Order: sequence, then C-alpha cells, then structure tokens
Amino acid sequence: MRKLIVSAVLAAIAACSACCAKDYDRYGLYGVGHPAGGYLLSSPQGYDDMVWRRIAEAGATSVRQAASWREIEAVKGTYDWTQIEDTLKYCRKYPQIRPYLLIVNTPGWARADGQPSHLPPMPSAIPDFRKFCRALAQRYKGYADHFEVWNEQNGFGWEVPPYNQFDKYLPLLEAAYEGLKEGNPECVVSLGGLDDADGHSPIFAKGCYDLRAKDYGSRAMWDAFGDHPYRETESMMAKLRAIKGIAAAYGDCNLEMWLTEYGFHTGEMSEEEQAKRLTDYMTTLITDPEFRYVTETNYLCVADFEETTHGFGLCDANLRPRPAFWAYQRLPRPGRIVISDIAVRNVSPTSVELTFATDADARCTVQLGNAAGKLDKSIGAEEKPTKQHSASITGLSPNTTYHYVISATAPGLPAAQTLDYDLTTLAETGVRNPGFEGGFVVEIAKQWDCLGDNLCWDSARLSSPFNLMHSGKHAQCIVANGGWGDGLDDAVAGQASAVSGVKYTLTAWTQAVDEGKKGSIERKIGIDPTGGRDPKSANVIWSEPSKTLGKWEKQSVSAVARASVITVFAHARSIDKDEGRDFFYVDDVELK
Repeated sequence: MRKLIVSAVLAAIAACSACCAKDYDRYGLYGVGHPAGGYLLSSPQGYDDMVWRRIAEAGATSVRQAASWREIEAVKGTYDWTQIEDTLKYCRKYPQIRPYLLIVNTPGWARADGQPSHLPPMPSAIPDFRKFCRALAQRYKGYADHFEVWNEQNGFGWEVPPYNQFDKYLPLLEAAYEGLKEGNPECVVSLGGLDDADGHSPIFAKGCYDLRAKDYGSRAMWDAFGDHPYRETESMMAKLRAIKGIAAAYGDCNLEMWLTEYGFHTGEMSEEEQAKRLTDYMTTLITDPEFRYVTETNYLCVADFEETTHGFGLCDANLRPRPAFWAYQRLPRPGRIVISDIAVRNVSPTSVELTFATDADARCTVQLGNAAGKLDKSIGAEEKPTKQHSASITGLSPNTTYHYVISATAPGLPAAQTLDYDLTTLAETGVRNPGFEGGFVVEIAKQWDCLGDNLCWDSARLSSPFNLMHSGKHAQCIVANGGWGDGLDDAVAGQASAVSGVKYTLTAWTQAVDEGKKGSIERKIGIDPTGGRDPKSANVIWSEPSKTLGKWEKQSVSAVARASVITVFAHARSIDKDEGRDFFYVDDVELK
C-alpha cells in the first residue's frame, strides 16, 4: 500500500511538472536567521551590529524576521512599527539581504484571556488581524514583499492538544492572505512554517488542501508552503516530496516551498560534522533541479542562543565562526563568484599576507587604506586567473589598523566584492593591547583571540564580585558555566614580532575563581616559538602551572624564538568541576 501511495504521489508530481514550468525566484535561497545569544553576555554594546555583520559575511541573501502583531498593535487600532524597524534597519544596511516577514504573536486585547501571547487570537479578533496584515503589506510594499503567516501552527505555535488544527488555522490564514494582497497584490504569502517532527507536516498539508476544497471552494489562500525539515538531507528530501506530491494531487503545480527553519546541533555531532551536513543539505537544494521549487531557506540561527556551549549556531555566542560558517560562505551560487575563506597570515610590523578562495577561476584585487571607504592602495593578487589566491602587502606601519576590500572578476560572471574588513600589523616589540585597555569586540579584547568553547567577557562587565582586573579598568575573562558545558579548557592567545634565535620572556598576571568553591582550576602561560596558534601543540613551552584560587599571580616563561613571529598563550583548565561557574582572568601581559 505504501508503495502505491508513493507511486501515486510521484505520478502527480510528474504530471504537474509536465504542464507547469514556472521560473522560480530563488534569490532568497541563502537565508540565515538572526537569533543569537547576546543575553548570555548581558547584551554588550554593538552585539546586534556584529550579529548582522556575520550574517552578511556568511553570504546571506535573505533573513526571516518577526513582524509581531503583539508588539506592533499592543493598543488596538494603534500601530507602533518600532519592533520590526529595529531589525529591518539591518536589511537596509546590507541591501543584499531580502527580508521575509513572519507574522506571528497576538496582543492581549485579541485574546480571550487578555494576555499577550505567541498563541492565536480569538475568532472575534480575526477581522482586526486582517486589518493589521493589510497595513503591514501597504507600509512595506516594494521593500518587504514576502510574508509567512504564523509559526508551527500544527504544533506548539497553537493551543495544543490536539495537534494539526487546520480547521482553526485556515480562517486566520484566509484573513491574512486577503489583507496582505489588499495591501500589496504582488506580495508572496506562505503558510506558516510547520513543525516537521514525526511526519506532522504532510498530515497538516493534506488537511489544509482537503478543507480548502471542501469549505473554501479551493480559492487561493497561500502562494507557498513553509516547513521546518530538520535532520539529514534524505529526511528533508522525503518531506519535500510528500508535501509537493499532496499539492500536485490538488493541481497546485507551482507551489513554492520555504524552509524557514532547519539546522544542525553541535551537541549532537562534531563541528566538522555540522559543516558537512549543512553543505550536503544546501548543495542538494541548490543544484538538484528536482527541488527548484524551494525558493527560500533559513538556517535557524547565525549564533548559539541557548544556555549551552554546543548549539545550532554557525558561530558561538561570542560570534566566533565555526566550520559551518565557512561552509555556508562557500556554498555554490550559480551565476555568481563566491569569495570565501579570507585569512590574514604571516603578519609582521610592516607586512601581511591575505589568502582567500573563489569558486571560479578569477582575477582578484585587494584595495587597502587606513579607513573604511578610503582605500587608496591597490594590490593584484596574481597574474593568472585561479581559485586559490594570495596577496602580499608590504610597506605598512607597525601596530596600525588597515581596512581592505577584495574584488574578483571572471569571464561571463558579474564582478564580486567583499564587505570591508580590517587587519592590524604587529607592534615592533611586545604584544599588542597588553593591558586589555584597547577595547573589546563582542567581549574579546582587540588583537587577542580566545580559543575554546566557553564564554568570553570583558571583566569590567561582569557583576560584582567577579568584575576583576589586575590594573586599569579591564581584563580578559573566560567563564565556564557549571550547570552546562564541560568546564574550562580555554586559552587567550596573541602574537608578537620576534627575531629568530633570541630568547624572550613572557609574564602575565592571571587569576582563577571557582564560584562553587568545591572545584579545582589549573592555569599557566606559554610561548610557541614557531608562531603556531594551537595551544595543544607540542611546540608550546609552558610555565609551571598554578592551582591557587582567588588571587592574582604573576606567571613567567621563557623560550628562544624559532621564527619571526611567536605566539603567547594563557591557558586554564577545570580539573574538578562543580555546579558553580569557573572564571579565568588575564591582565598586564609583557613580552621582553
């Protein structure tokens, strides 16, 4: 029987394909969601700006954004658009990102219980919902033209149990569809993204089509179907085929599909496996003509937003990219040049090397200057078109920040250009930003790296009594939460110019604090005389470790440089972890 059903579905799809050859708009196929864990870091200044910067760096062409009725019309008849403008401003800043607006949430006055909620409105408020949808579409006509109506209405986005209440959802969808089309006849409206666990989506899809035919005369109520097909590629393909087959059976040949949530959790797999599954999933959708009707996807989140060190994010909560971030950046984009994997290497006081890749043989140019928008130096990366690129930049000043943009051209393709990036040369002597007073970016001190899974903090932003520093107003801190995660195993790392064969001595003030007072933390500092950046490398020469808690100590280590650049580390490891937080502080680093 199952084989007969599958055969019937495939036959319906084939028949539809034979008579319908829609040219789908797939611009929004590369979507990345903007949820991120700023609250885990007490929302540092500039966090949202960096979240959207990462979304743009990943190469996103769309983003799913809430248009929350609950916030916009908190007072009946009065529209306050602040909630949506707070996110749409970033799509204007990065105009290559198309907004897909998720209409969701209910104001208290539209609920029988009088409470603002993520659940649906009472039936008597549906006409007001229609008015809201019309006003929304009118306001953003020509800018935001894609709308999704509710979220997981077959599951926990509705009042359950029972699940799959399509009979109660369709009146809401009908009102939204009519209101949106009145406000903008050219807009595209999707049924809300479905909770796809345990095969729920096809059940809800068939229920909607059956009821539309029975009670609504099969009139238009959606242009696209939203779904949330998590898990592996094969599962996603099966779910798409099932929903598309149902639509085809009802003659809905040109149905678009929006995958408005999907993702891979690093708590269930390695970061490398996350990147591999993401690449396989998206490459299938991009390159397999069977799935050309998938016109939008939205990776769940650019960064972790859960209380865990292992989440769905392409980045962690400090916005440090994972392998999946770079995998997303290098996804195939037919008809375009993809510039990816930008890295700053071989930094010295007066020179750097930039390496990067393109997915087509291309000629590339690096434009460089002392400020964004003022790039007065041009460097050709190579003479012949290639996919692997390297540009050596000389004549720079020590300990100076420069901005750069990479451009690429290839025959038959439009020119490509990156965002504005920056780099900083090494100081002539010593480490850069030695006292951590030179500023932080998403809680990581400028010119330093934090290596490991745990949250990084500017110590000054921690609450008392944990806002510690040895001198000045700031120190770099790494915090491991005792309730989740595996404790400290993290390093603070920086690089410095050196003369091969010369002996260097590194000193740093460090401290460890165990909030629960039942654990043990070991800390040490080290030098990699070869300039390597891996604290686990056998090349690193370490100081004697200390297990003293709650006290600043000056640690010291010496090594003979074996290269023109050396790397310095401060490392901490939780030996006995309890339920309290573990803190590791680094301040006043000196290299002589």
